[in-house]
Amino acid sequence: MDEIKRYLEFGHFDMFPLIGTFRKRDRFWQDDVAKSKQEQPCRQIIIAIHNAVKSDAAEIFDLQSPYRLVLKNHRHNAKDSTIYGHTFCMAFFDKIHAARTVSRLFASFAEVRSSCQAGFMVGMMATPLLSLPTDIWSLGYILGVRECDPEHIEYRQKVDRDLGSHLHGDRHRLKESSKAEEILSRITHSQSLSVSSEYLEAMNKSMDEMRTAFHSHIIQRTLKSTDWEDNPISGLRPYHEHLIIRSLFKFEEKALEDVTRELADNDAAKKAGDLFIAKGKVSS
Repeated sequence: MDEIKRYLEFGHFDMFPLIGTFRKRDRFWQDDVAKSKQEQPCRQIIIAIHNAVKSDAAEIFDLQSPYRLVLKNHRHNAKDSTIYGHTFCMAFFDKIHAARTVSRLFASFAEVRSSCQAGFMVGMMATPLLSLPTDIWSLGYILGVRECDPEHIEYRQKVDRDLGSHLHGDRHRLKESSKAEEILSRITHSQSLSVSSEYLEAMNKSMDEMRTAFHSHIIQRTLKSTDWEDNPISGLRPYHEHLIIRSLFKFEEKALEDVTRELADNDAAKKAGDLFIAKGKVSS
């Protein structure tokens, strides 16, 4: 939470951490957020961890069908006590790649857009990872990219089936051609490899389609990126830095003394030390 303060004017925003499971904070919205000093909702920032969002979704929704969450009949009254009972002008998802597969977290994130009517959605990620076209499609579904909306679910399923089919076919052809050992040997010895693969061709085709779909939605931050004042973003000093000075334990002191003594007793270390001292005397 400290880092975000770098970009907010002091006294003009209230921030509320949403953590833990629903059962441990069922009065969060009534007791904490409702007492905010900021009357305008756009000045109230809810910082929710992934598990908190997932817990809220599990409390009121049936998560069996991740694309169409159904509100549990007996939990209608509890919706206002979850994140899904409130409207937000924008939603930011940090580490959104954690929801790249169709899972409960994926369903929980996707429902934020529909239930909370968050029109402005931002997904942030900086972790390099091996992605499938369907992974990227899932992120687009969460964020509301048009080519990844509910009407295109069949496209995602088709890509999944096609990639699986092509991968199976490649493996079968490789086994039949008796080239498996040769290919493995070339990979092991870092030699060039040229193998015809229907799977890779299908993968490249689907990835190109995803890149086209996301073309106008991506902002990439690099080492040369700057903020609104044209100052470099990379290399910013920590917002808060706490230095902790503590004494060593007795066993730590003894361990350091033993290491120092061993180095001093080492002949090579002695010679290096003598040489260093001799050079110092000559140069002075």
